[in-house]
Amino acid sequence: MSAEVDALIKTLRNKSEDWQVRAIAAARLGSLGDAKAIDPLIEALTDADDDVRERAAEALGKLGANKAVDALITLLQDPSGEVRWRAARSLGEIGDAKAVDPLINALQDEYWLVRHYAALGLGQFGDPKAIKALARALKDDYWAVRAVQPSIARALMQMDPAQVTKPVLTALTEKV
Repeated sequence: MSAEVDALIKTLRNKSEDWQVRAIAAARLGSLGDAKAIDPLIEALTDADDDVRERAAEALGKLGANKAVDALITLLQDPSGEVRWRAARSLGEIGDAKAVDPLINALQDEYWLVRHYAALGLGQFGDPKAIKALARALKDDYWAVRAVQPSIARALMQMDPAQVTKPVLTALTEKV
């Protein structure tokens, strides 16, 4: 497997290679589960091509790459919504508490998939400071948030009911 990983890393780093081939290399590196791929995948998060950044973000989540958390947090500001939602999902998969505040902010993203994966990630963290933001997101009138209300509800259900009940009831009775 090491020879395959080395070849894929070489392909990923080769900027003269077709973007589709580099995106496939990033995806395959995530599937192989070799930690040797983490640094090259972090480098690929700054690639000029959206698809390469998307696949690199996904791969880092699959690898559980704590080392990539800061780079993935930065990626939450990427111009591409497709890249941002993959960064949000990977942050949830990695589970580093450093991502809680950025994921709370991502609940305001214009792209519904970013909000969806931010909500799911926050539910996995179970951090009480996310409760109020998740509860308020249930009342947002924007269509994209309504599309992810089931995700938000699942996130809240994963948390301690004693901590969730009052903030949720308060948020549901407040005017937005």
